[in-house]
Amino acid sequence: MKLLNTKQKLVVMALYLIMGQGYAAIPNDPETKLIKVTNVNSTNPVVALVTNGKGYQLKCDDTQGLESMIEGVGLPLISLATAPVLDVDDTTAPDLMNQPTLKCAEGTNKLFLLKKDGEEFYYLRTSESQQRLHMLGCQGLADALITDPNVYPLNVGNSDLIQLGFYQAEQADEINCVKGVKIGSKVTWQNGSSINIPVIESADIGTY
Repeated sequence: MKLLNTKQKLVVMALYLIMGQGYAAIPNDPETKLIKVTNVNSTNPVVALVTNGKGYQLKCDDTQGLESMIEGVGLPLISLATAPVLDVDDTTAPDLMNQPTLKCAEGTNKLFLLKKDGEEFYYLRTSESQQRLHMLGCQGLADALITDPNVYPLNVGNSDLIQLGFYQAEQADEINCVKGVKIGSKVTWQNGSSINIPVIESADIGTY
């Protein structure tokens, strides 16, 4: 067996990351936060979620829906009042134009599932970016964004639609949460059972 030298190992590791392995959107990212950005077309600043180095405008027709997105990502509602306000021309303000707007309870938002290496990864597809997928970090955010009860599979035989080029999914487009559980985490109670379940904040809760 031929062993790889250090340079070859680094190349293999880089390819491993580019192919989408070894990373995933997370449900407990303390760097994810809420901001407001002034909008030249409106008297009110837009509300935006900053995560993974990018900004996403949050939009809803009513206050309740907007609050559901904020709570869904794991932030307290007070964040809506205390979020810093940045001018659209501020160099520290994220560019909201290059990311899709996250709309609450949007019927055109779809949830896609990729099963790989024994794990499940869930992606959001919006109407603004039909071929671009965003991995979601927690169940609460998915609940706030998606009303379609279907989950669309990405796996095709031994491959998947991302590898085949039908969709684009990059690490930079992952949307993390501040506090929550991974999508699909749940508890099932059985009649007559009595179980003590240790619970750790932001950790997955198993099925019993």
